[in-house]
Amino acid sequence: MSETDFITKFLTLAALNEPVLPSNYRKPLQQVNNLGVALTPLKYKYDPSKSRKKAVPQNVEVSIKSIKAPRFSHVKSFEPTATFGQVKEFLVETEPEIVGASQIKLLLKGKVLHDTQLVSDLSKDKLALIAMVSKAEKPVETPAATAAAAAPEPAAADPEPMDIDEADPQLNLPTIDSIALPWDKIRDLLETSLGDAEVTKIAVERLQRGWELAK
Repeated sequence: MSETDFITKFLTLAALNEPVLPSNYRKPLQQVNNLGVALTPLKYKYDPSKSRKKAVPQNVEVSIKSIKAPRFSHVKSFEPTATFGQVKEFLVETEPEIVGASQIKLLLKGKVLHDTQLVSDLSKDKLALIAMVSKAEKPVETPAATAAAAAPEPAAADPEPMDIDEADPQLNLPTIDSIALPWDKIRDLLETSLGDAEVTKIAVERLQRGWELAK
């Protein structure tokens, strides 16, 4: 029998007999005769305190020691999600001779640790790290930059006064309020150009509205 024939016959038989009880059927409690098979108790003694201790992540105790100047030794607890970049930031805040985290290299068994690596990736309990601190790099100043910083800026010259000719006709321009536009001529010109009186009326009204707003 092929798979197709089997599925066809199965669906045919399933459709012949409708289910007696609905899917949401519940037997009345008065008709329940027994409670099922009784299970034997577990021999394992459950201790809820152990499960709580396992669920709570513990901090990692990190000891940091330098082998060269500046000499220091620190022990601090970090969260499991802390990175070695955060360990460097702790040293920058603690040691006054360290200016930036770029001066620090953290080593574990001779291997340099990356800033993005998590503390908990290497140990869940304790870590002993070696710190190497390099000297802070001073910014290199070029002679041109030094000379530019030392040279005083020239004082701004006072603007020369301008002579205004009160008789200049350009100074006696009419104001916008005193200008009267020939709206009738504009309407006739637009109507001749557009050929539609209704469109011309709308265009003239918009021009008049814009002219009033410009005042």
